[in-house]
Amino acid sequence: LLYTHTDRSWGNIEHTGTLDARDMLNFNFKVTRADLRFAPSLSLVVNNITDQRKVVSAGESPESMAEPARALENPTVGYTRPRTIIVRLGAEFR
Repeated sequence: LLYTHTDRSWGNIEHTGTLDARDMLNFNFKVTRADLRFAPSLSLVVNNITDQRKVVSAGESPESMAEPARALENPTVGYTRPRTIIVRLGAEFR
């Protein structure tokens, strides 16, 4: 289980906007049988368990950087990834 907290911060280098604080909770579990041939493993990963949606980046789009007057027309905004569940089955070939 992994918990991370990111405090409130500036959204860009010009300090024209802020990003809210956010908390993230992830889970990772893996079982391996190294005593068996091919050492099979099974993993379960759940990222963003609480499915919290927050803005993690805000700035200008690459197109607007060429024309600063249009920067506010097409801002680039990045969000946290939604809850993701991953199941992996693996084996080692020795």
